[in-house]
Amino acid sequence: MIPVAHVAHMVTGRVRIKVPSRRGDVEYFTVLYEELLDYPALVDVRVNPGTGSVIINHDAPSLEQLKSFAEEMQLFTLEGIDYQPEVLLERASVSLRGIDEGIKKVTGGDIDFRSVVFIILVGVAIKQLTRGHIVGPASTLIWQALGMILSTKITKK
Repeated sequence: MIPVAHVAHMVTGRVRIKVPSRRGDVEYFTVLYEELLDYPALVDVRVNPGTGSVIINHDAPSLEQLKSFAEEMQLFTLEGIDYQPEVLLERASVSLRGIDEGIKKVTGGDIDFRSVVFIILVGVAIKQLTRGHIVGPASTLIWQALGMILSTKITKK
């Protein structure tokens, strides 16, 4: 009988699938690994028999292709394909949209939320520098925070 699997976590290009009924089954996960190497959209695959999970990095436009492949190869039946992940940073971006629009309105579009956060972070970094915290807190705080801000897109829906 083909095992039932479900989506445990998913982001674009990566999915973690759990196969609870085969947890601990090293032979099954060895075969699963080898068979998934033939999956056309595969970028990378990792299996963990101890947790009963497989992580698949892929370039498929949807999981329907993986579902069809897995069922055709008798690997597993995939449930939970409509999984909608909630990523904290994405939720925060959506929540901050109103603040961003308010700041733009007040400043005539000259300053946005990212600019305010940037100014605050530079100020905190300068304060850390004046305290002699040059290598650790100042540079780390500003580098990490700027990386997150610059990679977060606030879009209108």
